[in-house]
Amino acid sequence: MSLEKGTRLGPYEIQSAIGAGGMGEVYLANDTRLNRRVAIKILPPQWSSNPDMKARFDREAQIIAGLSHPHICTLHDIGHEGATDYLVMEYLEGQTLAERIAKGVLSVEEAVPIAAEIADALDRAHREGITHRDLKPGNVMLTKSGVKLLDFGLAKQGEPVQTAASSQSVMPTRAEITMQGAIVGTMQYMAPEQLEGKDVTPQTDIFAFGAVLYEMLTGKKAFASDSQAGLISAIMTAAPPSISATQKIDLPALEFAVRKCLQKDPANRWQSARDLMDHLRWSVQVIAPTVATAAPAPARTLTPAVAVVIVASLFAAIIVTALAVRHFLSSPAAEEFRFSLDAEVAGQNFAVSPNGRWVAFAGRSAGETQRFLFVRPMSSTKPQKIAGTEDALAPFWSADSDRIGFFSGPSLESIALAGGTPEKICDAPGTNRTGAWNRDGIIIFSSNNVLNRVSAAGGKPEPITSLNSSRAETIHLLPSFLPDGQHYLFTASSQQIADRAVYAGTLGSPSLTRVLSLRTQALYASGQLLYVDNAALVARPFDAGKLAFTGEPVRIVDQVEPSFSVSNTGVLAYRDALPAVAIAYQFSWMDRSGKSLGNVGGPERDLPYWDLSADGKQVAVSRIEAQTGNVDIWVVDLERGISSRVTTDPGPEANPRWSPDGLHLAYVTQKKGNRDVFEKAASGLGEETELLNSKEPETLDDWSPDGKYILYRTGALTSTIYALPLFGDRKPIKVIESEFNKGGSRLSPDGKWMTYQGLESGSWQVYVVSFPKPDQKRQVSTEGGVQPRWSGDGRELYFLNTEGKMMAVDITTQPTLSSGAARVLFDTGMRNSASDGIQYAVTGDGKRFLLFKEIPPDPTAPPPMPRPLSVIVNWMGALQNRKP
Repeated sequence: MSLEKGTRLGPYEIQSAIGAGGMGEVYLANDTRLNRRVAIKILPPQWSSNPDMKARFDREAQIIAGLSHPHICTLHDIGHEGATDYLVMEYLEGQTLAERIAKGVLSVEEAVPIAAEIADALDRAHREGITHRDLKPGNVMLTKSGVKLLDFGLAKQGEPVQTAASSQSVMPTRAEITMQGAIVGTMQYMAPEQLEGKDVTPQTDIFAFGAVLYEMLTGKKAFASDSQAGLISAIMTAAPPSISATQKIDLPALEFAVRKCLQKDPANRWQSARDLMDHLRWSVQVIAPTVATAAPAPARTLTPAVAVVIVASLFAAIIVTALAVRHFLSSPAAEEFRFSLDAEVAGQNFAVSPNGRWVAFAGRSAGETQRFLFVRPMSSTKPQKIAGTEDALAPFWSADSDRIGFFSGPSLESIALAGGTPEKICDAPGTNRTGAWNRDGIIIFSSNNVLNRVSAAGGKPEPITSLNSSRAETIHLLPSFLPDGQHYLFTASSQQIADRAVYAGTLGSPSLTRVLSLRTQALYASGQLLYVDNAALVARPFDAGKLAFTGEPVRIVDQVEPSFSVSNTGVLAYRDALPAVAIAYQFSWMDRSGKSLGNVGGPERDLPYWDLSADGKQVAVSRIEAQTGNVDIWVVDLERGISSRVTTDPGPEANPRWSPDGLHLAYVTQKKGNRDVFEKAASGLGEETELLNSKEPETLDDWSPDGKYILYRTGALTSTIYALPLFGDRKPIKVIESEFNKGGSRLSPDGKWMTYQGLESGSWQVYVVSFPKPDQKRQVSTEGGVQPRWSGDGRELYFLNTEGKMMAVDITTQPTLSSGAARVLFDTGMRNSASDGIQYAVTGDGKRFLLFKEIPPDPTAPPPMPRPLSVIVNWMGALQNRKP
């Protein structure tokens, strides 16, 4: 269909044809009512009867009408005249980006502002849930007022993947190859997921953006071939030649931007057009000293992405940053670059902005006692204190890097990056507070031991998690959002080692998914989940949609503190751990009244895993070898102070328990890759004997006084206690099982009763049951209790209460099981522990108690020197040469 000059469509009079696109023909027309020029896009009659094409045309009108943005073409009107449907849009004078590229390669000064404005327009569309799906130079108009993004005819707004019958790209433009069939868009700019017919996301547009930016800077298509099959193969498997090689100049910042856009996996691309736009505008600061250009291009006004634009105050700092980026982008496989930032902070008191350009931290200036919030550009050597942020703690960033959330006193507050007056968001009492802020303006934060949700604009917070008493959880903290802004991660701390874990939740849903069985901060970035395991910062491939790992962890840094921060742009900040200082313990005797009977042996600087022999003369301990780090069993003669090694195997041995005759030790070793139970002579002579080897990791509790059984559990603190007979077929007996965690089991002197600590009542209490069949059961503590021990005659039971006081309770087993009221013997001065660590033992006569007390640090020792933050630019490059 071709409209003649003078043809009327309602009040619009056709003047001339402008061109044709994938969804219709475009004409210059005059609005006779307002006497202004407009562009009219019509749907040809042959498509008007096609329901799919008509729906697309109508959808384009709805999409453009909902996108008010200076860099998106404005829709004035929509109409129908006879058999013709049409859209009326603003008339744009200028040239398309395709026409400009045809005239020659764009200079950096010209290309970057254009690219930033395209990214700005995409950011607006993506925030409305709209994916363009056909971004290419022909759909970008360059006008005197800046970029205008055109043609949303193939845009997707929350619709399902289309079928082959309904997804043809019609009326291809110029000589560009357009895919016919199962996918929509122009093939040279299609992302791999489009070619595979998968659903598209904003990262699909970002891939196309990378191809467009590459073409602007080089004058060549990022992917090219003489055949459709060859082009598909190039997009799916190949990387374009470097911009530097094509341009013959060094453009590290732009090289990084393009490479990240063109990653094959959407999770490895820029996660938002806003981050990409910020990086491009920052790159101008980096490029300026290193790129020599011809006469400057006409000045263009950039719409600021954030309230503050990085101004490199020190030329040397700019050069350092430029060299850093150049270093990790100088080869096709980008390498990481590492440097340090002097920032006197600790714990959760620093955060890298999502765009990677800033680090915020709570700290003190030299000579000051008041803590403030500081921000420091990555390109500068000097932090900037933000006034009005006294007592700030635990900063975190808004998704657009414009504002910083933090805690001050009992409140959650936020402040603009540029400064100003802090705004209170809500009350947030408590300690160990941390927060996260998604792109929809929702903040989740830890307060009163659980996670809460609140609008960044303020309001009353709403709890979104609750502590699980069956897991003995104590606090939920360290929240972080996954890319969709609806799923989040957090860490649950528990009295039980086995239940310290990272969970994933969903806003609006109480259900949780256990992600990681570690008490660690977990942050998602670039398709990886980062966390600290055994003091090492690791990255592990993670499917954020399925909430599941897809590969094995790879170490990034060894020996780090638990806190770290990562941006969406590949910037990672952490702090190196201080050299490990073993906690020192001292064995001390006390009588039943709490009177000290003196220390025995030297300080033990290793592990609180030990056991007192039945005669009270020897202690078996777990010690770490300083040179090798290996853990072995030693025996300490308490009367002579002499220590002798029992085990020498390279595998770690711990958790010792004495045989009743004091001649042998049972212990747990990991020499076969799992915790199994072995036995060896306490003298260290002879070979060890395997007592139990199962698929589950075992933890030893007791060796029965008659020598017939060993009590153990699988895992650390779990729901089942087993007895291993050391006679007959040696088949383990399941003594007691329930949904509640328990541990610390001990058998009575006559072998007919077993005591243990359990969570049946919601808190740790001490119980006694008949053995081996638990026909009788009694709770003997009322206000909390752990680590129960029998007296030598079985008539008294001891345990630690919640205040660390030594308690005693009389036990009667005949004619039935009964107990008296628990009474305080003395205050141990220790905090009780429900973990596997042993804090005390008692002699058979019940007159002496051996305490394993932590030696407090020297108060006169100088504090450790402040250490800088370590920064890795392009931390993903750190994974290239490492193996799981």
